[in-house]
Parts: sequence; structure tokens; C-alpha cells
Amino acid sequence: MKGETLRNPPLIEAIFEMKWQLQESAPGLTHDPHYDLLIGRLYDRLERYYPFHQQLPAASIPAEMLAGVVQHRFRTSQDKWPVFQVGPGVLTVNDTQEYTWDDFRARILEAVNTLFDVYPGPLTINNLVLRYVNAVEFEFDNENVFEFLRHQLKTDISLHPMLFEESGVQKSPVSLDCRFTLKCNQPESTINLRFARGNKQNLDALFWETFVATSLDHIPELPSELEKWLQDSHNVLEDWFFKLVEGDLLRSFE
Repeated sequence: MKGETLRNPPLIEAIFEMKWQLQESAPGLTHDPHYDLLIGRLYDRLERYYPFHQQLPAASIPAEMLAGVVQHRFRTSQDKWPVFQVGPGVLTVNDTQEYTWDDFRARILEAVNTLFDVYPGPLTINNLVLRYVNAVEFEFDNENVFEFLRHQLKTDISLHPMLFEESGVQKSPVSLDCRFTLKCNQPESTINLRFARGNKQNLDALFWETFVATSLDHIPELPSELEKWLQDSHNVLEDWFFKLVEGDLLRSFE
């Protein structure tokens, strides 16, 4: 894959997320009646891949209050990635700079197939997301982020110069969070692009993330059609990544 040829990739995290429908237990509260049993069954099946279990702080809060929030994390070893996470109505697979697409895809398929195998009731999946978060160090106080976006990330965002004339307003943004959501045909979904100011290893940084999100109306047949959905989603995200960074920025990653 093209992305695996980069010696200095900007990847912060690769994330797959799947959510399923819960039952309403009271107004404003939902629950998964099989949740406690599910945790044990998943661990029994996936222990050989993720032997190190962490109970996250959210696990101390009743599951009915945390629909869609992960409570348990399973690692390949202590403090190591990739990880598999689960909570009431949610499953995620996450990886960082050791990521390769072939390994990540295989872990997602294993996790989802196992969930369908061990879940004691019917599952209605209502959301699938494949997300990539990237970042580069950027000195917002000394550099023009709008010029950087225009020339290095193929994205033209601007504020009219007259806004700064005799206004006492500085041009460098203290915070930045800009999002775009567009329809995508293959897979039938949306592709999302976000730029934000953040912190990378205690240094100021420009983050950008791209993700494909498929909602209830267009969920493929699962788990049989998941691999195709993953590959189609990855194809469009990889295409966007290389088009966005083409030029000097890409050369800095090679």
C-alpha cells in the first residue's frame, strides 16, 4: 500500500468504530441486556490477541448512563498498541504508528466476526466509522496557518484582510476547528475532513483527520460485507490523504 512506504508518517491514530442499537430502559436511558456477558465472552475469544485487560475510568459509571462510550480496553501487551475496546453498544479497534493496513483490517474483521459469534441476541448495527488522525508540528504564532493549508494541504480557507485593518485583532488563530462533510458513493456514506489546532508531544501542531461514516440507512450486510466496506472506505481515505499532502509535505514524510 502507498501509505506503508512512508518512513516518517504523520499518523497519530487509526480508528475503526462500530455502534449497535440498545434497548430503552427508561426515558433518556438505554442499556444492552447482554453487556456483562458479552465482555467475558469477547475476552475469552480474543485473549490470544489482546491478553492485557484494562478497566477504564468510565467502567465505574453504570453502563445505562454511558451508551456508546468504551469502558474496557484490551491491549496486545501493557501500554502497547494496537488495542481493542468495547462499551455498551460500541466496539473499536485502534492503532498508532506501528499501523499497517493489512494488519489493521485483519484485526477489525477478527473483532467484528467475534462479536457476531458471541453476542447472545440479534444485533442491529447503526453506525460504522473508519477514521485517520494525522498531525504535523506547526508554529501558529510564527507561521500563517491559512497559507500552509492552501499550499501544503490543498485547502483554501481565508479571512478577508479588511477584518484585521485597524481592529487590533491578530491574524494567528488561538484555536482552529474547521470541518467539512460530503456525500460519498463508494461506500455509500459521508467522507469527513477536519482541521484543528492541537498538541503533539508537547508541541503546537496542526491536526487533520479524514473519516468515512456510514449510518443506519446504508449499513452493509454484516459481518459478510464488512471487508468490502473497509476496503472501499480505505481506498477513498488513502486517495484523499495523498492528494491533500502531495508535494513538499509528502516528501517530508518519505
